[in-house]
Amino acid sequence: ADSDLDYITHVVPSPNGRRVCFLYRSWLADGGIDTALCVVDAAGGGFRVLHSANLSHFDWRDDQSIVIWGPRRQFVTALRGKGAAKRGWKSILLRRLKDIARPFFRRSGLLAATFLEVPLDGSPPRPFLPELFTGDGHPSFCPSSRRWMLCDTYPNSAGNRDLFLIDSVRHAKRMLGVFHEPPLPLDVSRLDEATRNVDQSVLRIVGRERYARARSGMHCDLHPRWRLDGGQVTFDSLHDGTRQIYTVDTAELVQRVGS
Repeated sequence: ADSDLDYITHVVPSPNGRRVCFLYRSWLADGGIDTALCVVDAAGGGFRVLHSANLSHFDWRDDQSIVIWGPRRQFVTALRGKGAAKRGWKSILLRRLKDIARPFFRRSGLLAATFLEVPLDGSPPRPFLPELFTGDGHPSFCPSSRRWMLCDTYPNSAGNRDLFLIDSVRHAKRMLGVFHEPPLPLDVSRLDEATRNVDQSVLRIVGRERYARARSGMHCDLHPRWRLDGGQVTFDSLHDGTRQIYTVDTAELVQRVGS
């Protein structure tokens, strides 16, 4: 590890259980995070880094490939500099430069991201049905028919989140619903107590209000997941005013279209 602030997250076994994939996250000098997509045999050998960039959520498409959200180009990460989230002059300068350069990179499309299919055989990542996605989400493939990918979106400007299926054979999107995230008031009365053991350099980067909103349960991603037989999906939401787990029947669609 480059720092005691680095961490491992999102540990997911392959469909056949022979490998385990996870994300290794390390802080960049400008306050951002670099993410390495790693895989290791279930017995502990065969460790490899498959891809490294500003990566996000993923799932195994099959035993030989992984679908993950990330940038189409990697060179921007290399410019940002390694190093933990410290307040040295180099880190402060890089953060200022990042703030200045971010609008240019966004306009130029150099920060454009999509879901990428990353093969385990070492061949380059390739875009995975980019025409069907508008942004990052939480993907998972149906355990009984990996033709089907379940995903959601983050709230748009109106606070709405989409829940949908992707048919990877027909290259088609099937909407399951749109769910609103209400703008609930933020309670920070216990924030000092809640952040007592949080590394202060990390908290400065995340921001106290953002941390409070994410950890209070008010920010609620759908995080959809399949039932093992593909007959239902569950998701987490507070569109009715309280946080609940909801289900949607998918058996008729999955079985009618076929596997």
